[in-house]
Amino acid sequence: MPGVNLPLNQIVYYFSVLFVSGIFHELGHAVAAVREQVRVNGFGIFLLVIYPGAFVDLHTDHLHAVSAIRQLRIYCAGIWHNFVLVVTGVLVMSTLPTLLSPMYVTGTGVVLTDVVKNSPVFGAHGLQTGDYINALNGCPVNSIEDWSRCMGAIVYYPAPGYCMPIGKLQQMSHTIPLFVGYGGHPECCSNSSVSDLCFSYEIVSDANNKEKSYSCVEARPVTEQPRCQKNSDCLAARRTVCVHPFLEKSTKLIKIMKSKGKSVLYVGDPYLFGHSVSVSNYIPKYSFLPLSLPDVIDLFCRYLISLSGALAILNAVPCYALDGQYILTAFIDYALKVVLPNKGDRESLQFITLLFGTILLAFNILLALWTLFVT
Repeated sequence: MPGVNLPLNQIVYYFSVLFVSGIFHELGHAVAAVREQVRVNGFGIFLLVIYPGAFVDLHTDHLHAVSAIRQLRIYCAGIWHNFVLVVTGVLVMSTLPTLLSPMYVTGTGVVLTDVVKNSPVFGAHGLQTGDYINALNGCPVNSIEDWSRCMGAIVYYPAPGYCMPIGKLQQMSHTIPLFVGYGGHPECCSNSSVSDLCFSYEIVSDANNKEKSYSCVEARPVTEQPRCQKNSDCLAARRTVCVHPFLEKSTKLIKIMKSKGKSVLYVGDPYLFGHSVSVSNYIPKYSFLPLSLPDVIDLFCRYLISLSGALAILNAVPCYALDGQYILTAFIDYALKVVLPNKGDRESLQFITLLFGTILLAFNILLALWTLFVT
């Protein structure tokens, strides 16, 4: 429902697909009626509160004069046309990379289609719309699936460390005594520079005891070193240690590798970072191509599959005032005329089936509304 469980920025897709699906559905009835030599009196569109719809007016006498099988073709044509729309949407979605290959490249990274203004990563020295991203913390990113996998690794797995020579680390360090910072987390940097970050590491003493130390150093040179998880991952001959960002549990250091320019370092909540950017698989070959076009087509197809399919299923239900009512009537007359020669028996079967279908549909609608608004 728009504004409830449907994002407002997707409302145009919702109503446009409803409009297209409704018109295509009624067009199917009209084409089938003409094919079966039933006169079409008119065709129109309407607006029910905020929902668009369409209708076709068939000549009633002509419709009742044709055989039951021909009536079935007319009544089922709307559902069939909605099914054709669903298949079309599936085909376009599944072949979209191929269809757009003359204009867009896929499989070589992701492109930022939107960066929230005033977010921590936005800016001339941060991320901007149109940037190509190919790695997160050394995790290769060639597609949206890779992006999601790498973001999941950042959130759920320990942050990588970096192999730093002890001598270089001590030379770069301008550590101050540990103090309790914002939120109660210990800090070893004075926060006088946004480029500095507190790192922790362990040094094994002669007595084979591990001593934990802290160094406040510029973060960028550290993140350019080989990654590690423990000291043994580094070259012992170079007297190196594995240093880890000393951050509170919900804060992560993320190195965002761009195809052009310097990498971007983000320190903060990874969920906030994920919600600050939108990415796409499709990298344009030419600068004049819109970044969002492939995603617009993809999202439109998703709505087309969902809503056109739902319209087909809804009209297939034997329920009063829907196509299912007339389909059921024609089907009983066509398939059960020999078994139930008495017209009253056929009408009784039709009434029971329609009553059951209508109650079942109403119950499902009420259950959906209850789930949406109450639970």
